[in-house]
Amino acid sequence: MSWNPSDEIPHDRYSAFVATDAPVEQWCGGARDFLGPYGTPANPKSLIDGALSCREAWCEQLAGCLAIPLTLEAGETANPTVLLGSITTKKEECERLITKVMPAEYRATAWKRLRREKTAMIAKSVVKTPDEQINRLVNVWSKQQIQLCAEFGRDGARGFRDTLQDAWGIFAFNPKLGRAKILETLAHQHKSGQAIRGWMPLQMHNYSDGPTWIAPTVVAYLKETGDFKFLNVKAPYLDGGEGTVLEHMLQSVRHLSDDTGVHGLVLAHDGDWNDSLNWMGRDGKGESVWTSMSLFHSLNLLEDLFLRVLDKPELAQEMADRAKTIEAAIQEHGWDGKWYLAGYSDAGEKVGSHENTEGQTFLNTQTWAVLIGLATGDRKTACLAAIDEILESEHGSLTLTPAYTKRDENVGRVSMLLPGMYENGTPYCHGTAFKIVADCFADRADIALSSYRKVMPDSADHPSAVSGCEPYAFTNQYFGPDNGRAGESITGWITGTAGWMYRAVLEYMAGIQPDYEGFHILPSLPTEWPSVEVERILRGKRYHILIRRDDKGYDVEVNGVKVPGTFVSY
Repeated sequence: MSWNPSDEIPHDRYSAFVATDAPVEQWCGGARDFLGPYGTPANPKSLIDGALSCREAWCEQLAGCLAIPLTLEAGETANPTVLLGSITTKKEECERLITKVMPAEYRATAWKRLRREKTAMIAKSVVKTPDEQINRLVNVWSKQQIQLCAEFGRDGARGFRDTLQDAWGIFAFNPKLGRAKILETLAHQHKSGQAIRGWMPLQMHNYSDGPTWIAPTVVAYLKETGDFKFLNVKAPYLDGGEGTVLEHMLQSVRHLSDDTGVHGLVLAHDGDWNDSLNWMGRDGKGESVWTSMSLFHSLNLLEDLFLRVLDKPELAQEMADRAKTIEAAIQEHGWDGKWYLAGYSDAGEKVGSHENTEGQTFLNTQTWAVLIGLATGDRKTACLAAIDEILESEHGSLTLTPAYTKRDENVGRVSMLLPGMYENGTPYCHGTAFKIVADCFADRADIALSSYRKVMPDSADHPSAVSGCEPYAFTNQYFGPDNGRAGESITGWITGTAGWMYRAVLEYMAGIQPDYEGFHILPSLPTEWPSVEVERILRGKRYHILIRRDDKGYDVEVNGVKVPGTFVSY
């Protein structure tokens, strides 16, 4: 057992154990003891020497190493059990868990339960496209990645925006967990409506975008489940008191609508979705165009909720008025001539402008302008041109270009990252997922599929043997074209990409979009997909949906019956 009694640990379950039901001949507790000073997992010194040190580890890299002697005759088998687990610092809990889990009967029962749970997870929503690799990702592996991210966060930490997006992605197959994650997240919002960056441990940074994820996530949950009583459930505020889910939503958009700068755009504070824009508004003057766009989206969703479901015309009008105000600010001060800015710095300098030497064009403000309907006509055409002609790379859509090569006080950390790393000019897969959804809104299904394949794990252009990305999990990013390791992966698993990629196929390419009283069928099928089948459980009913392309558009059948329109009532 290893433990850390410090009061600085990020959460309670920061200790661990390794246990076995087999006889232990030797053991050690430290990685250095096991590997040796120059050893690696490929050639650990202990295996070469045939001996473990039988010594505890102290304030060093830990390793639970057990030497279990086994002598087998030809054809003979043995099944020693080795358990690994995380616990609190209490030895009694460790002993309780080992006693509970070690018996073979318990583990057999747990394995059967796990198989049932995963089988049910897969069956709740199934997409059948002509591409079997995409089918496996959407139906199995993306769900598993979303669920693990929702349960465990990012590197053990919980992010405000991260947890909400994981919840948003999980509703189609585990709405119960998604609901719990919404409430857990709301408990880390201030009474003012402001959100913190994350918890486990608490990260009090004020990233402006956090509150904007509440409304779309809650609305998606309501449309999926019809659980409108959820709006009246109370959740605490981080700084005391409590409010209903609906009150948390209202506080978030009212706070952001009022927290604006000289251009009428939302103040950036410590950054927006792009964590590395951490100096753009650190003095309280810089503004974020992207957060302003996300606020506009949330306000429109709330206006629709108040009109169609809650019958609150006064609140609907308030949302509409606030949306009109922020839209005007975006269109007047957020447009740079051929694309939308990322924002304004504390010094009043434009960020993401043709006037900049580096970081001239940012991806997110172009994609979101299209997917939330802000960019229309010539501006929509210009945004798509900027994406295709400036921001596209062979490995995915770039967060920004040109990459920063020198420190820029107007933006912060992003300018101090190596070119082609993290947010500095990389194919950041989360941003590419936004872009794929925008492609579907712009009727660019073939381009959407091309982008999906660029960032999916173990694709023809991105084999795992080259990228280093697991063949079953979306990675956070690939090194960008300005980096000597372009196309390689550096951080897998810990990403909101999985949820957005999952929804991109299910809700936007296949086009099955839940609503309050039914679901829409609004497919955007690539040319090489003449048809798609979807099995979907909605409001307790299983639907089998067959979509075929024909000369007039799409021919759609639901449970064997042809559907004349694009809407099916529950």
